[in-house]
Amino acid sequence: MTSVNPSQSAASITSSADDDLGIWLDLESLCQDSLSDGVGRDNTPLDCSMTSEPASAAQPRSGKPAKQIECAEGSISSTSKLKRQVSARNTSRPEYSVICFPSNPSQPAGIKKKRRDFDEKRRLEVAQVRRNGACFRCKMRRISCGVGDPCKGCERAAGALGPQLCIREKLTKMRFSSGDLHYIDYTARLLDQELIAGTTHLGPPRQVAISMDYPDNPALHVDVQDYFGNETPPWLCCWVVMNQVDGQIEFHREESARYALPQLLPAKTLVDWVEKIVTHQDTRNIGFQQAVDAFIMRYSKSSTSLPMHNLVQRVHELNCLTKIRLGLVLCVDEHGKTTAPSCALHTQFGQISKAASQPIEKYVLGELEKLVFGASGIGPSNAIALWASLWCLILMYRKLVRSYIAFQQFPCHVPEDYSGFPQCKLEAGTHFYHYLVSIYAALFRATSPLYADLRVAATRNLLSDDESLVQAFMNLRTESFYFQRESPWMTAPEDQLLRRMILDREAELQYKPPLDK
Repeated sequence: MTSVNPSQSAASITSSADDDLGIWLDLESLCQDSLSDGVGRDNTPLDCSMTSEPASAAQPRSGKPAKQIECAEGSISSTSKLKRQVSARNTSRPEYSVICFPSNPSQPAGIKKKRRDFDEKRRLEVAQVRRNGACFRCKMRRISCGVGDPCKGCERAAGALGPQLCIREKLTKMRFSSGDLHYIDYTARLLDQELIAGTTHLGPPRQVAISMDYPDNPALHVDVQDYFGNETPPWLCCWVVMNQVDGQIEFHREESARYALPQLLPAKTLVDWVEKIVTHQDTRNIGFQQAVDAFIMRYSKSSTSLPMHNLVQRVHELNCLTKIRLGLVLCVDEHGKTTAPSCALHTQFGQISKAASQPIEKYVLGELEKLVFGASGIGPSNAIALWASLWCLILMYRKLVRSYIAFQQFPCHVPEDYSGFPQCKLEAGTHFYHYLVSIYAALFRATSPLYADLRVAATRNLLSDDESLVQAFMNLRTESFYFQRESPWMTAPEDQLLRRMILDREAELQYKPPLDK
């Protein structure tokens, strides 16, 4: 060991102690571990060549012990840093939270906010609305509906017509719980009595041509058989014939002919016949009703990829079958004479229409109810199809009500002791007609597909960019303007809701081009 002077004795002792400490800690392995471990440590390698200036102004230490001391100091510093980082990882961090102190020291638990209770009167009103259901208009607008007939919302919207607008029943329940609207019950019973009386006296078959509405419309040729009863039937078989002479309407009873179909025709035969009539009348442009019929028929005959194609097709079939029952049917015999058909033949047509239209009507009204009351809404692509279907149904039931009113004034093929038309059927039909008007008014309250711009590709895609459909829709738009102009002359009580909630509103929605500056 090299000798040192007394002034360096303290440094020599320290150097000897550090020598033993460096050997005991295995400085080389510690330095290598600190360099190789990269998790939670400083990736900067230790510099063992760093020099440390002693506190005293003594001479520098010898080469090898000084280097070992410097590496030991760096190793100890790295080890302590590693321990701090590992302990920081293992220590859970505190979860921060916000503590709200009550503003009122007397209530340390705080003041809980709660909804103000309704009074007893309001509680009873809410319970009654939940039992009876909200009216259709309030459901569509998603507003609170009150009690009473009508509710306050419908009364503000329609005034005196509020009771006709405020309807709480479901569509299918209203239609099918009020009995049979589309058929007069006694005609079937009287037909059975008439035909049973003459079953043993059938004449030879012959052919007659049946037309509807206009004599020059396409005719349906059917085979009929005359029958002759043994005695006069218990009811007077007659038709009401009206003639207008000098502004006065005259009517009298005329005995009906006695012939009937040997077998009932298929419903498809009658639907095809009505489609030919609609196609023939489409060239005349004779009104809004005809324009709606033509558009619905073309839509149902177009591509099945159109929105709501199946529903529109069923609406078209229902419309055709209803025309059979409500249309003016004329008969042209083999001599070319135009007369009213026999009561038996007219009633048989009604039976065919009734049997075929009942399941279709249930399907149409059920699908319409799902679409209107569904959570997803009608959808942007269904606007034109739903609009046309609703107009077709509205006009169909409007014609039903008007035919009932006409029959009430001038009854035909009824017993002599007939006391009058059953008022319940007229009221039920009028109520359902108003329901459809309220549905339309709620759905198309602020806009109408009539004013859609068909020059835009997205709008034309709703009609599958079919030129025939676009042309039919444009014709429908033109006829609707003339139909709206007839609004001031709709004075019948049953048409007031249609006039106020649809026609007058749509007249205000007309497109107005900007004024030239």
